[in-house]
Amino acid sequence: MLEKRKTLFWSSIFLLAVVLIARITLVGSWNTDIGGDEQNVLYSIQMLLYNGHLYSSPALPPFPITQYSPLYYLLVGLTSKIFNVNPLIDIHQIYIIGRLLNLITLLLRGFLIYKMARKIFLIENQNAVLLFIMSFAF
Repeated sequence: MLEKRKTLFWSSIFLLAVVLIARITLVGSWNTDIGGDEQNVLYSIQMLLYNGHLYSSPALPPFPITQYSPLYYLLVGLTSKIFNVNPLIDIHQIYIIGRLLNLITLLLRGFLIYKMARKIFLIENQNAVLLFIMSFAF
């Protein structure tokens, strides 16, 4: 039984490494739609950078879809402004910033799950690490 747990643990560590390498590699990808929804996310960020408005009037076309909470768009927009990204020219840079922030927030979420598992639920370290990996990789 102990051997199976060790195998599961190290297999999960390997999975984490593979997923992390893949995610880091995808950050700089020139593919414009890795997740299937990046294009409308990019449009909302461009509009925020261009005119300062995240939402447009629902009574007037075009009818953009802003599907996530404003926090993500505001973080990407703020980071883009800090790095002086032009929303009309530096489109790939906006993709990179969004993907990096996504990766960072996934890692932070996994870390918070790990800390809660250890401190609040008193789960042993190996199992808490498995929860971190599952929350990040899946």
